[in-house]
Amino acid sequence: MKHENRSKVQYGGALARGIVFAVFVILALGVIIFHQKIWDTIRYYSYQPSAEIEQIVKTAGLVGDGKFYFYTSQPKLQPAKEFNASCAQHEEQSAILGCYNGLTIAIYDIDDERLSGVKEVTAAHEMLHAAWDRLSADEQKRLSEQLEAVYEQHKTDKLEERMEYYARTQPGERANELHSILGTELREISPELEQYYAKYFNDRQQVVNLFYQYESVFEEVTNRLQTLSQTLTGQAASINQKTADYNAQAATLMRDIEQFNLRAQRGEFDSQSQFNAERARLVTRSEALESSRRSLEIEQQAYNATVEEYNQTADESNQLNKILNSQLSEAPAI
Repeated sequence: MKHENRSKVQYGGALARGIVFAVFVILALGVIIFHQKIWDTIRYYSYQPSAEIEQIVKTAGLVGDGKFYFYTSQPKLQPAKEFNASCAQHEEQSAILGCYNGLTIAIYDIDDERLSGVKEVTAAHEMLHAAWDRLSADEQKRLSEQLEAVYEQHKTDKLEERMEYYARTQPGERANELHSILGTELREISPELEQYYAKYFNDRQQVVNLFYQYESVFEEVTNRLQTLSQTLTGQAASINQKTADYNAQAATLMRDIEQFNLRAQRGEFDSQSQFNAERARLVTRSEALESSRRSLEIEQQAYNATVEEYNQTADESNQLNKILNSQLSEAPAI
């Protein structure tokens, strides 16, 4: 009887140890399988966003996974010096506005009303990089095909040039970049992609509108420069042609006046009326030439005004590009 009790005790102990071991294995497997989610959750709840970061989330319309992955990446708004230390610039003339290093997001802290919305779009762009990292290989493959299809439908010369830049500086990240670019900058995408992005944005058009808001500032300046450049080309061609005509007419008139004076000295005019008639024609030609000269002066003044406007617009364009490029920030005062 005692032997039987000992057996029951031994069996019960073995069963308990087995249960504990099974629970341990299940927990261990859970940690292995869900380690990213666990780690993300810890980082999400340990992050204390600033008021400006919270406003960025609200303005960009980040919700659900969008807000979760953004806060999980513990985003920081940084001035030029700190930002340049966080985000490597791959090509000197290409401005970098944000970066995601696999753990955190850095955003260049641009403070210019003309570029309102740039920080929100950058935040959404980098958040989508973090989201891409969490996708399975199968999900990335499926999305890559959909992204390429939409890209082929809506690509522009500017977008192609941008993707060539990424091919040079971040080879192998084409789908990852399209995932961020198309999601934040393209108005029309496929219904499948629209449904996919809905888990990140309250309304994706909200962040797209912000992109076009500041992008239109650059487009307006660029278009104005092109228009002014064409105007200058036309004005210069007109002035050059009219100047050549004026100089030719002036030289001819000068010779004719010299010839007229020489004939007058020699007394070669048959009558006073002939002298007066030929002199009147010379005066008329001289007055017409003077009118042409004054007209040329007016055209030259208009050309100079266009040059000044072009230079002012070029300065504005340079200022905007300088604001975007953290490497071109103002030197510290001495």
